[in-house]
Amino acid sequence: MLKLSALEFFFRTIPESFLCVFLAYIIYSKIISKISIVKASVLFAITTYLIRLLPISYGINTVISMIAFILIAVYIMKMSINVSIISIFISVISIYFCEWLNIIILNNLFGIQKFNNDYLKFLFTIPSLFMFGIIVLLIYMFINKFVRR
Repeated sequence: MLKLSALEFFFRTIPESFLCVFLAYIIYSKIISKISIVKASVLFAITTYLIRLLPISYGINTVISMIAFILIAVYIMKMSINVSIISIFISVISIYFCEWLNIIILNNLFGIQKFNNDYLKFLFTIPSLFMFGIIVLLIYMFINKFVRR
């Protein structure tokens, strides 16, 4: 079980879900519907939270969350299954890369190896969320500049 605290849910999971949904819209080149983004983001965040409560190992919850996102993208966001699969793979790879880079920075520059409580864990993982946001922004800028001519 990979329990999330309320702090992590509201300030990490919901923004991360929003970025995943926004990235899917960017890749799909679809007109962005604010209500659809909010519904899909909140539903994906709640689904991710519930999946993390299941007594399963870490990699399995990621796969189940990816499947949940694909279903949300197809049925709520009205995207094709191919684009939803591509967008969630890009999102997951980007998130893992950002978390890996954040851990390397914390270990090598600051000597932080382990988080003692939920507040420190939340505080020290925020930079990876910002890095993911920057990646989404860069993808948005790249697609707008080179693909949508």
